[in-house]
Amino acid sequence: MKNQPSNELIHYKTSSASHDEILKHLWCCDKNHTPKLSDRLDIPTYAKKLFENSVTFEAWSESNLIGLVAIYLDDEKQGFISNVSVSDQFMNKGIAKVLMQHCINDAINKRLSALSLEVSNKNNTAIYLYTKFGFKYIEGQKSCQKNSPIRMRLNVKEWPDHESPAKL
Repeated sequence: MKNQPSNELIHYKTSSASHDEILKHLWCCDKNHTPKLSDRLDIPTYAKKLFENSVTFEAWSESNLIGLVAIYLDDEKQGFISNVSVSDQFMNKGIAKVLMQHCINDAINKRLSALSLEVSNKNNTAIYLYTKFGFKYIEGQKSCQKNSPIRMRLNVKEWPDHESPAKL
C-alpha cells in the first residue's frame, strides 16, 4: 500500500475483532475524534454495542487493531456508519480510505440502498474523506453551532462501481 511503512504489513478483516480489541482501539483513538469520543458517550458501552450489533471493517498490524469502520444495518436495506477511526501512528496512510471502500463494497454486495453517517462540522478531514466517496449533506449543513453534527448520505445505487465492486 502506498505510504505504508515498509516494515509494517496491514491486514484487512471483517467482523473478527473481539469486544476487548474494539474497546482498546476506541480508547486509543479517543482523542482523534472531534469532539473526543469519551466526551460524547461511554466508551465501554459503545464498544459492547459495536461488537454485538455492527459489521466491522478492520485494519490490523500484527495482532493490533489499528483501524475500524463500524456499520449498523437496518431492515430497510440501509446502513449507518457509526465509527471511523485509525490509531495515531497509522494515520495518513490511506487506511481509512481502504476501510471505507470495503464498507461500500459490502453495501453494494448486500444491495443496500444507502449509507448514512454523522460527522462534526469541525472535522474537516473526515468530511473531505466522505465527500470523496460521494457522500452528500442531508441535514445541518455547515451549521454555526459548535461541534454540530452534519448528516451525510451516500446513495449506494449511484456509486460509480456498483455493478462491479472492486475486490480489495
